[in-house]
Amino acid sequence: MVKKYWKLMLGIIIISVPLILTACNNEPTDEEETEVEIPVELTKVEQNDFTYVRTYVARTMPNDFTPVLLQSPGQVEEVFVNKGDEVKEGDKIAEVLTQQGFRINVEAPKDGIIQELNLKEEQLASNEQPAAVIVQVDPLLLTFNVPSNEVNKFKVGDKINFNSSQLDVEGEATITYVAKTAGDTGMFAIEAEVRNSKLLAGITVQIEVEEVLYENALIVPTEAVVEQTNETVVFTVKDGIATEVKVEVLEMQTKRTAIKVLEGELDANSEVITRGQLTITDGQKVRLTGEGQ
Repeated sequence: MVKKYWKLMLGIIIISVPLILTACNNEPTDEEETEVEIPVELTKVEQNDFTYVRTYVARTMPNDFTPVLLQSPGQVEEVFVNKGDEVKEGDKIAEVLTQQGFRINVEAPKDGIIQELNLKEEQLASNEQPAAVIVQVDPLLLTFNVPSNEVNKFKVGDKINFNSSQLDVEGEATITYVAKTAGDTGMFAIEAEVRNSKLLAGITVQIEVEEVLYENALIVPTEAVVEQTNETVVFTVKDGIATEVKVEVLEMQTKRTAIKVLEGELDANSEVITRGQLTITDGQKVRLTGEGQ
């Protein structure tokens, strides 16, 4: 009797297991019911001139050096200035007693700063070397060199921007000279004047020249550009769906890229995916996060 009971139970179990497994397999799973939404962030497309800023290193220097010469040698009776003093035209620099017994005044021939002073009281002064050298620093001169393929971008009268990180000074200079022939290093010299500036002579500054590469171009963040096997694309979002736009890269920089639309819709009112773009495909559901949500 017991044996018949266990045989009956075993038969029921054998029949029930396949039925249970079949029922489980027929139940829909959460993954089948819900498509995964990829979180993404959007950034607005810009339409503007796409520019490139070229940077050059320039040195500041006085725009003029004027030597002060004695007409005849003599003994220095008195010196009225010191090295580094600022003088005006006609200011007395020194008084000299010549060998012929004439007392003469040595005067500044123009405005400027005493950069060099070779006069000492009660000592003889020669007329073979300058008694002093006066430099002019307003306007101040900026000098820098450019290669042959860039020299034609500069013209006399053009305005260029400069900045000095040492002095925390920035401003505008006017080009006064563009070399027609290369120097010993194969570079072309450029000179520009700065007026009423707080710059000092003898320091280096950065010259920044902005060049327009493409006018009125569509500009997207470089991170939005996705390189695929045979094409380049960006992604937009419409009604929660990622939409692929085929583009041509006109110019790529570290943060910004100028593009031309080849297939799809994209304009200055569009937004492109800048986070999550590497893991999505055309037509995939996405979920906006960050500022774009």
